[in-house]
Amino acid sequence: MEGFGGRKCESVRTVFFAVILSLIFIPFWAQKSESAEIYSIKDDLNRTVTVSHPAVKIVCLDEAHAENIVALRAVRQLTAVTDTASSKWVPKKIKRIAQNSSALQIAALEPDLVVMETDWAQGKKSLLDGLRKEGIPYAVFDEPHWGSFALYLERLGTLTGRDKEADLALISSEKAMDKSAVRADSVENKSLFVICGADFSTCAWDSWGARIAATAGAKLITDKDAPKKKDKRWIIDYGAAKFAQKAKNADYIITLVNKSKGGKAISRAEIIGSPQFKNIKAVKLGQVFEVDESDFILPSLVRLDSSLVSCWQILNGVQPKKKIFPKI
Repeated sequence: MEGFGGRKCESVRTVFFAVILSLIFIPFWAQKSESAEIYSIKDDLNRTVTVSHPAVKIVCLDEAHAENIVALRAVRQLTAVTDTASSKWVPKKIKRIAQNSSALQIAALEPDLVVMETDWAQGKKSLLDGLRKEGIPYAVFDEPHWGSFALYLERLGTLTGRDKEADLALISSEKAMDKSAVRADSVENKSLFVICGADFSTCAWDSWGARIAATAGAKLITDKDAPKKKDKRWIIDYGAAKFAQKAKNADYIITLVNKSKGGKAISRAEIIGSPQFKNIKAVKLGQVFEVDESDFILPSLVRLDSSLVSCWQILNGVQPKKKIFPKI
C-alpha cells in the first residue's frame, strides 16, 4: 500500500508541476503571439509592415519623419537620419547619411527598420528591392496632414513601441493649435504673403505652411486654382509680376531662407531694394521677414508650437529671434 501510495503521490506531483509549467509558458507564448500582432501596421503604400520587437535601430530617410520620431521621445532609437535633418531638432550625435544611400550602405548600419516618405520612396525601386533582399523591414509614410495626426502617430508609436508617447504627442499638438487660436484673436486677420523662393512661388492653400499661417491668425494670400508643382506639392507657381499685383495690400511678407528642399531663396534686402515692389504695403512699412524654410513648411510636430509662435510674432511686427525648444 505504501508503494502504491508513493507512486500515486509522485503521479500527483508530476501533474501538479505540469499544470504550473503550463500556467507559466502558455501566457508567455500568448504574449509573444500578441506582440507580433501589436508591432504590425499598414503603411501608406498599403503594405503590411511587421517587426518582431519595437524598432530600436531606425534609419530615417526623411526630415519630417525623423523629427516626429523625436517627438515620440524615441530619439535614442534613431541609428541614422538623412543628412538634411536639422541638428536643432535631431541631435548632432545621431549619424547623418545621404538620403540616396544604397541598400548595402544602409544594411551596414544593421537597422531593424527604415522609414521613408511616400513620394520620395515611389521613385526608389532599386532601394526598396535592395532592402527586401537584405531582409530589412521598411515603412513608407505620407508626411502628416494638418489636423489629422492621429493615425500617423499611432503607426509610428506601434513600430517604435511608443504608444503612450504617441498619444501625448497628439495631445500636445492639439494644445499648441488651441493656444495659437487664442493668440490669433489679437492680430485681426492680417494679410500675409509667403515667398517660397527666388521664382516667387508661394504656399499652396492647403499646405502645412498655409495652415501655420491661418492658425496663427493670418489671412494668407494665395491662389486655390493654381496647379501645384509636381516635385513640390506644397507650393504653387506665382511669379514676381503677379506677386507685385496681388500682394500690393499685404500687411506682412515672409520670405523663406536656408532652403533644404532645393531652389534659391530671395532675401529681405532684395525684396525691399527692388523698384518692382516699392508700392507693396508691407515693403513700404518694412514688414518683410526672413524665416527658415523648415520652420514654416516642414510637417514636424516637435517644432509645431515654435512655428506657430514665430508666425504670430511676425503678425505683430516682431522678427522671431528666440527659438522655443520643447522638452524631449
